[in-house]
Parts: sequence; C-alpha cells; structure tokens
Amino acid sequence: MCNSGQMLREHVADLRRQLKGLGARLSTRTDGDPLNAQRISDATQRLRNVCAIREFELTSLETDLSRSGTVTDQWTRLVAISQACRAFAADCLALEQRLSLAATPGVKDLCGAADRICEEFSNKIGQSRYHYAVVSEAEHFGANASAVHLSYARLDPWHLSRAVHEFGHLWAEEFGSKPDGAQTNFTSAIERSWEKALAKEFFADLVATFLTGPAYAYSCLLLDFNPADRVKSETHPSADERAFAILTALDLLVSSSDEFTRPQMRVLAQQLRTFWNTARTEAGAGGSLQISIELESAIDIAIKRLASDVPNAQYRDLSRANAVANNLANGGGRPPDASCADILNGAWLQRLNRPEEAVVIGKKAVSMFITH
Repeated sequence: MCNSGQMLREHVADLRRQLKGLGARLSTRTDGDPLNAQRISDATQRLRNVCAIREFELTSLETDLSRSGTVTDQWTRLVAISQACRAFAADCLALEQRLSLAATPGVKDLCGAADRICEEFSNKIGQSRYHYAVVSEAEHFGANASAVHLSYARLDPWHLSRAVHEFGHLWAEEFGSKPDGAQTNFTSAIERSWEKALAKEFFADLVATFLTGPAYAYSCLLLDFNPADRVKSETHPSADERAFAILTALDLLVSSSDEFTRPQMRVLAQQLRTFWNTARTEAGAGGSLQISIELESAIDIAIKRLASDVPNAQYRDLSRANAVANNLANGGGRPPDASCADILNGAWLQRLNRPEEAVVIGKKAVSMFITH
C-alpha cells in the first residue's frame, strides 16, 4: 500500500489525465453554422483558459508537496481543486450538449435566440462580447467559464427570460462584485436575514427585471413560481419571496419608464401583482407576504444603483413591444429597432391576448430574435 503522499500524487495524476482528455475534446468544435464560428471559438477559448488554470493549480500543489514533504494542507487544497475540475467538466459537457442539439428542429434557433439576448445586454452594459449559451439539466451561470447554461427541459420560447436571470448573475459576478459593486452592496445590506447565495439570487432577479421589465415577471410568475412555495432552500429564496422582489422592482421601474407608455407599464405591473396575490391566497398563503423593510429598502437602492451603473440597459418603453405584438398577430416580421427585450415583452403581450396560440406565437417570436 502507498503512503499518504504517494496517494495524493496518484489523485493529482488522475485529475491531470482528466483535464488532458477534456482539453483534447475542446480542440475542434463546430455546430455546422458558420455564423456561430466566433461564438464557439470564444466559448472554447474561455474553457481552455479554465483548463490551464486548473493544471497550474495541480502543478503548484505538486511543487509544494515536493518541497515540504508533508500532506497536512495538501488534501484540503486538492478537495477545492477537484470541485473546480468537476465544475469545468460540467461546462465542457454542457458545450457538447449544445453542439449535439444543433441539428434538432427548433433547438438551434432557440439557443441562437438566447445567444442574441445575452449579446444585446452585453452591448447595453458596455461590455460587448460573443455568447454561446450551453445546455445543462437546469439553468445556471458557470462562473469559471463565464457561461450561461440553459435548461434542457426548458428549451422553450417562453423560458428565454430565464437566460436573462443567468446573464444577471454574469454581470453581477464580473462587474458588480467589487468591494463597492452593486451586488456587493445589496448582499451586505440584507446579510442579517439572507445568506449570500440567496441574496445573489434576489439580485439576479432584480437585474433581469431591470433589463426586460414585465417580460421577466410574466415568465416567473405565470410559468415558473409556485405560490405554495414559501420555504427557502439552501440556494434560493422561496418563490413567494422572489415574486415579492420582482414585483417591487417592477413598481420602482414604472416611475422611470417612458412617459408615453408609462400608464400601460403601470397597468401591467398592477395586473401582475393582483394575479400573484390572488394565486397565493388560493394556494393557502393567507394574508400578505411579510418581508423585512430591510429587503424592500435594499431593492430600492439596488434599482437606483443599476440605473446609475448601466443606464442604457434599463427597459423603459413598451412602444416597440406593442409593435412586436401587432406583427405577431398580423404575420409581420421584426419591427425596425425592436430589441430582444421588446420581442420578449411583445410576445407576452400577444400571448395574454391569445393564450390558445401560445405555441405559434412563441415560434414566431424566436424567428424575430434570429432576424438580423
């Protein structure tokens, strides 16, 4: 039997072999669409960079072990490296899944829509870059490779707003987590009542609402959140608590929306609040949700901070969304100057008018996203 030091070296060698295999499979990636060549190239390069970091960490561990001859702290370091390697492997697999689904009818355009949504918001926050959304069991943001993961079960037009939530995590981690960043200030403001992981989920919801207005609220409240879910988990606040945060943010955004469509925006926000309040009462909630003044105040400050940090990204005007809704009803194409956020909102406006045509409306909306 080998001693502890030899055993540790065997673990390191095994992880290094895993990384080598994953890196080799990243060498040539394509989904057959020349328009996606740069997106895929950027995505694979970010993964190669992560692979290089993991390999450096293993080399550093081996060097320290050789110098000291002890393994007191090295096993603990290996745990962290192993977890990071597992996350890297998950990102690689998610990329493989996106590529393998490229030929599946409808999925290619849907994923392409998610790419364009994230790219548009990157432009609006002043950090232009390509995105190639990958596919996993559930939506999440892969921080190491800066990757937005779509849910395999939710590859559906009406869940595209979920990609905006994951983009919210991306912006928050890369630009809002500095010592005085917007996310840092928000999580600190509610740290007495909310653990950081839960506070970050609130913040991603706020960013998504800031970027898309009513569309994100519709997706969450009508399709995702269960009004009977009133218990937070280790990773997320309850649906009831998240609904409160989204509705509060939407109310705040109405006041700074475009003057011409502000009345419509206000009506939509009021309708959403009434819908949720009715749903939670019917689900047995009984009474209004009791949320701390601390959280409500933090939401107010966060929305003002977003308006200051990324003013061009706020969704303010429903006029082009109304044009999108009209074209979806009449068979028209993408209206001039309509943004991805306009398409998300316009699709929901038309779905609310014609709920029985949701499938057709969703397909038409996806075609608008990929229209250049």
